[in-house]
Amino acid sequence: MADEVSKAAYIGYAFGIAVFFALGIPLQLVNLKALLHKDSYRKELTPYLINIAVANLIFMFASFPSSFVSAIKESWAFSRQFCLAEGFLSGTSSIAMICFLMVIIGKTHRAITDFSFVGHRDRRPRKNTIPIALVWLFSVVGMLPPLTGLTSMSLEGGGTNCAPEWRPANTGDLVYALVLTVFAFFVPITMSMRYLYKISQSLAQHKNVCEKNLRARVIIEYGSISRMIGAAIFLYIIAWTPYCFGVLISLFGGRNLLDGELSLLPTIIAKSSAVYIPIVYVTFNGRFRKIVVKVIRNKLRKGGNAVHPLTVESQSNADELQRMSVSQLPNQVHTEQIYTDLSSSNINRFNERRGAIRFSEVEVESGIPNAGKKYCGMRSI
Repeated sequence: MADEVSKAAYIGYAFGIAVFFALGIPLQLVNLKALLHKDSYRKELTPYLINIAVANLIFMFASFPSSFVSAIKESWAFSRQFCLAEGFLSGTSSIAMICFLMVIIGKTHRAITDFSFVGHRDRRPRKNTIPIALVWLFSVVGMLPPLTGLTSMSLEGGGTNCAPEWRPANTGDLVYALVLTVFAFFVPITMSMRYLYKISQSLAQHKNVCEKNLRARVIIEYGSISRMIGAAIFLYIIAWTPYCFGVLISLFGGRNLLDGELSLLPTIIAKSSAVYIPIVYVTFNGRFRKIVVKVIRNKLRKGGNAVHPLTVESQSNADELQRMSVSQLPNQVHTEQIYTDLSSSNINRFNERRGAIRFSEVEVESGIPNAGKKYCGMRSI
């Protein structure tokens, strides 16, 4: 099959893989950093989003480098054992992706339709452990037959990629390919679309409630999450449908329809599914977009703040600037000195005059009740 693929097709395939890898790894790392940020880490759905990012990284590191090298050499460049490992990791991570998306949209549906669940955040990670473990277990078990030798693993995409045998020569390979296609693609997709339909119906029914009930407005946030995950599922369908239909064509007799250069197209389209997820998050979720911007700004700020050695000249310049600032503001007094001289009788008058929201230990020791809360809405000095 590799002989039927032209050199130009291999070069184009390698270029596409390189672009996806160069874009996908930074995007997924930024995505992972944002999900681990303190503003999003406690969210109930964050553990599932983190596992999707991990699955995408596994998929890219397992399949992209080997496919790139094999495309450059115009044939599979590694051993049979490496092919088994690459096919197993790629298949496991791709199954986990869609299963986690299905779980997220299912939990979102539950949150919207069950008012007792609205706004609830599970702060005990063990409650998320079971569904996460089940998804990974299902994904691993689904790819065990070719890894253990019960079924076959073969080359595809012009000899650049390893996958289960989609051109079965025996009944065992045929049954496995059918079961894997149905339960690893069509069932999660069907359930996800069903949940999305129910969510749209529930949002339409609760629209008036959300406008009148403050507590029920949390549903709006879940509605944005459903749109975000719905977009990710839609793009996943676009990326993997050509591949799955190619599998079905191969299983039912059209073995020669996807030979040669045509076999490269479904494979590289499917690989793009590991790249777009962070873009979907940023596009459809304003809160996540703000967190990503904050993470990037912090990274740039840390990179730009170079530490310069302290010299006598720089120290004298700093002292001069400090004296100038003090001389220009004769009425400015250091807050720490004022707080030290204040007694418990005039603290309230001082805070009302200056609008302070920062409080020293003097206020705490003075016995003023709720001193830190009373002026929380006042401006900072």
